[in-house]
Amino acid sequence: MKEHSPLTMRIRGAAKTGVKTGAAALIAAGMITAGASLASAAPVISHADSNLVSGSVLGTTIGALGAVSVDNTGQQSTVTSGGEGGITIPGPIGQILTLQGLGRYVEASADGSSDAYAGGVTASGTPGSSTASFNIKPSIVGLPDVFTAQFNVGQFSSEAHLDANGNPTSSATVSITDAVIGGSAVDALRGPLTALQTAYNALGALVPGLTPFTNPIGPNGITIGQDQFLNAMGVPSWEQVPPNTDLVKLLPQLMADKINSAVATILGPAQAAVNALPFPLNVPAKAALATLQTAANTVTNLAATAFTGVASTLGSFVIKPTATSANGAYTQSAIKASLFPGLAGGAMSISLANSTVGPNTLVPTEPGPAVSPQVLLIGLAALLLVAGVLFFVRRRDNSATAQGQL
Repeated sequence: MKEHSPLTMRIRGAAKTGVKTGAAALIAAGMITAGASLASAAPVISHADSNLVSGSVLGTTIGALGAVSVDNTGQQSTVTSGGEGGITIPGPIGQILTLQGLGRYVEASADGSSDAYAGGVTASGTPGSSTASFNIKPSIVGLPDVFTAQFNVGQFSSEAHLDANGNPTSSATVSITDAVIGGSAVDALRGPLTALQTAYNALGALVPGLTPFTNPIGPNGITIGQDQFLNAMGVPSWEQVPPNTDLVKLLPQLMADKINSAVATILGPAQAAVNALPFPLNVPAKAALATLQTAANTVTNLAATAFTGVASTLGSFVIKPTATSANGAYTQSAIKASLFPGLAGGAMSISLANSTVGPNTLVPTEPGPAVSPQVLLIGLAALLLVAGVLFFVRRRDNSATAQGQL
């Protein structure tokens, strides 16, 4: 067997040491790189999305129409998206809802905050114009039109914000121009109101100077103006209307008030005019007044009970609704209509101008890069491996040197 000199043995030992040390370093570097790759697969830091319309019919969703969505994974300081323009609304919901002037904008930041806007906004999130009309008729889904309602919306928008500490804030703008309530239950008062008009005309022939009677039921039904809505809610403007307010719940009393007000407008002055007539002119006038009062009582008694079924027929029409999902996402909408509770298989749902933020990840505020525990453990294991390899190599080198000196 060929023997090698001590110098040759030391050279070969050094070469092997270099190879093993380099291999160990490569293994360590690979493990650290793998750890960093695992860390980079962290969840989304912030999220925002908005859409113009979402909803369902008989449990079948129509999806989010006109939607924009962004996620920020920390690669950019801010990620944005926006859009403008109308949408095509399918099925029965498209027969109920018409829209004009629409936009949406979303923004997600690397600090864990996000913002969303929908409705009367531009593609960059600045204020814009919008209008909507809800023409709610049960016959659209095969139910009788006991009550119908048309809500005319002059302006609508929503916005939602989630700050870096996870605190949500939101607001919505909804201004109702008016609502027109019709249907067979409203039409049932047309006959009694015609009788009231006839009695009033007869009295007017005996008592000159009476003001004309204005029928509170127009061609399409009873119109409730925005002032009536605001007075019923006790607020001066739509900006002060609290979130999650259901306008349908206000309708029975507002409709009755509209009928009663029209009756009171003629009844009080007519009675005063008859009382001012001298004898014997007041004799036939008092008889005509009695007929008018009977007709008026018939109308007001009907108005007290005729409109109680509005909610059970139409459902609800909630303005400025908010919702928090199980995963922490927070949504502000302009309007949510849950319609036709008598519909077999489930009611119809329509949400207008929906802005959603979250769920977001809280970002550490301490200075310096954040290192995950996973990366630290992998790095420590790599360093221990390197140390073990170097210790083993050093012992072999020492042993080979000692043998070469013998």
